[in-house]
Amino acid sequence: MLEGEPFLTNNEKGEKTLYGPFKTGTWEEWLEMQAHMFQWFSRFQHAIEHKRPGEPMKIVLQMQDTVMIWTREANEWIDM
Repeated sequence: MLEGEPFLTNNEKGEKTLYGPFKTGTWEEWLEMQAHMFQWFSRFQHAIEHKRPGEPMKIVLQMQDTVMIWTREANEWIDM
């Protein structure tokens, strides 16, 4: 197995789950965040194109939660 490559392991509930190079989450969680980001980018662009006031700000606020998760991940690696 290559360094950073995902692998199957048991989580604290005894369920099989994919873990990867991350310190704060699983591959499944990171893939879910990635899918949400694509959806948010698309919704943001659509709201701007259709001049929907307030909608872009709501989307940005949703994205901030994900950015905080990335920040925690980065901090874990910096503090190694």
